[in-house]
Amino acid sequence: MKNSRKKTDFIANKAMCIFGLAILGILALVGISRAANTASGYLAVLNLAWVAIGLGVIGLVCAVVWILRDKNRDTEALRYFSGIDLGVISLLVLVSGVLLRIFDVLSVTRILYIVFPACAVLYLVFILLPRIFFLQTLLCGGTLLCLWVVSRSVTSKALIAAIAGIVLAVLFGVFFLLLQRGDGTIGKSRLPILEKGEEYRPAFVSVLVCAVLAILAAILYAAFAAGSILLYVLCGYLFILTVYYIVKLM
Repeated sequence: MKNSRKKTDFIANKAMCIFGLAILGILALVGISRAANTASGYLAVLNLAWVAIGLGVIGLVCAVVWILRDKNRDTEALRYFSGIDLGVISLLVLVSGVLLRIFDVLSVTRILYIVFPACAVLYLVFILLPRIFFLQTLLCGGTLLCLWVVSRSVTSKALIAAIAGIVLAVLFGVFFLLLQRGDGTIGKSRLPILEKGEEYRPAFVSVLVCAVLAILAAILYAAFAAGSILLYVLCGYLFILTVYYIVKLM
């Protein structure tokens, strides 16, 4: 009972830390977007992007070393910060720096306003819920992005996004088939991805739902409201899927 309470407190505190970091990232984006309104500030942001890229690369290298060092050690102890945590943060910093250097600063900050909280939620799902649900969340998230593009356009760009959604569903379907055949492992080296004896039917249902919605988007992309309707349908399905896995853990 005591260990269960300790683990619950740990998860709650770590969740607060994750969302705290996301809030700090958003505050940093607010400062960047304000600084970019002036010529000197815009130049400073571009220089800061190089610093972010450097820190991201260094952080990724340190994360890899940390993970390899812990590979043969007892990793059951509850830790608020690990090599994986450092790797995820460093990757976000690196990608943000690259995007700021390549694209318009204000456009990038608007995108990152969504990316940072979304990554925090995904990482929380990765920690709290079964790994197979995390993979389904990635599939639904990618499909949602494709449907969002469809809802914003009636040109060939919308058709390309819908086709990308179909391809994504097919790739995840093949991935889940390989995992089912390998009982949670994949490849000749039997790399463990999921737990043994995992239930794959919800995963294949998710693949089917995303594939059908993407196909409908490809057919109806010229209808401006179709993308928005399909977007809401997938959001509803993702909510039901989340409730299913939460109830399953109780």
